[in-house]
Amino acid sequence: MRILVTTPFLAVPPRGACEHDRMVGIQQLTRLGHDVRVFSFLAAHQTPTFEREATTYLGRPVQCVDYQPLRPTSVRAVWRRLVAAGHHPALLDGAALPHAQLEVIEAFDTALSRWTPDVAWFDYTNMWPLLERAKMRGVATVMRSLNYEPRHNLDEGGRNLVNGFRYLSKYLSERTSIQQANAFAAITPADRDQYLKLGRPDCIMLPLRSLPGLLQPPRRPRVRSCLEVFFFGSNYDVAHNRTALLFILKNIVPQVRRAAPGGFRFHLLGAKAPSDLDGLQSEDIRMQGFVPDLDAFLEDMDIALIPSLHGGGMQQKLFEPLCRAFPLVASPRGMAGFPVRDGAQALFANESTEFVKALLRLREPALRAKLSEGANRFSEKHFNATVLDSTVEKLLSGAVNS
Repeated sequence: MRILVTTPFLAVPPRGACEHDRMVGIQQLTRLGHDVRVFSFLAAHQTPTFEREATTYLGRPVQCVDYQPLRPTSVRAVWRRLVAAGHHPALLDGAALPHAQLEVIEAFDTALSRWTPDVAWFDYTNMWPLLERAKMRGVATVMRSLNYEPRHNLDEGGRNLVNGFRYLSKYLSERTSIQQANAFAAITPADRDQYLKLGRPDCIMLPLRSLPGLLQPPRRPRVRSCLEVFFFGSNYDVAHNRTALLFILKNIVPQVRRAAPGGFRFHLLGAKAPSDLDGLQSEDIRMQGFVPDLDAFLEDMDIALIPSLHGGGMQQKLFEPLCRAFPLVASPRGMAGFPVRDGAQALFANESTEFVKALLRLREPALRAKLSEGANRFSEKHFNATVLDSTVEKLLSGAVNS
């Protein structure tokens, strides 16, 4: 099957969870025997040579369009959105509007005419203007949502008048996507439930495609006086990562120090940590920044501590430790509807005192071993390559036969 994958800015090699998911998704389609090409965009810091670099990395042709979205809050950007919404209300969504720019539409139409695919695959629901162009040419379409954007926008930005307007614009974008796509996938059970309510009864679930490559056997618990605990957020410019980091430093660590002096050391991974936190480093707090060789670093870790206080979608910082079979202390809301069981595959906590109690319980090696085995069984069942490959083929078949 000939498949044109339309995806946001890429990075070679990928670094964040979203970039890994999309890159692995392209490689997965190729591995399944499909003829794949990629239509993407150049970020501001990337040069035209990136197109060649991405093509070499993926082993598949990559075409990148050079465009610079307007700053969302600029007067010009707001005016353009209002004018565009006169033609289509869903263009109130500032994330959708760039995909309706004339130069982008023309480049996409040219890509379709030069190499007519059987299926056009889209990675973000805000790409619906290009999805509509594919449908106009009789190409079957798949839309895979990485987030239910209206709810995620409120989680990240709070409930206020401005975000109320954004909620409406995101909602219109989502509605257009679920109505237009021949086949539609959500990334979590919670998001799938939302799309079912919005009238997409055939919505299926395709979780993070990078997870099968992270599966590891149960971990053997170490007996040591100081347990190594890690948290990672790929980028602390992201609001929910920064919130979780501050929650650990200000609410959890002080209580753990009082309850078990010298019993735990906290490793905080991720790029762009707030500079005002540099002074907080001590014997039991290590700001690790971006760790190039994550596999090697995690070999010496004992426990994953992953609060998730807000934010939607499928947060890889929660599910990667599960796949790596780490004993995990996490917020139940972050599981996004996946049937992870408290006490069997992870320990759940909401308040800081609950996180502290869970960490103290994990000083017992037998409990760490039990959770590691449970995490392994859960992940092998839900995130193995066979299950995800079958889901992708079901989406493609559904699109072509709809």
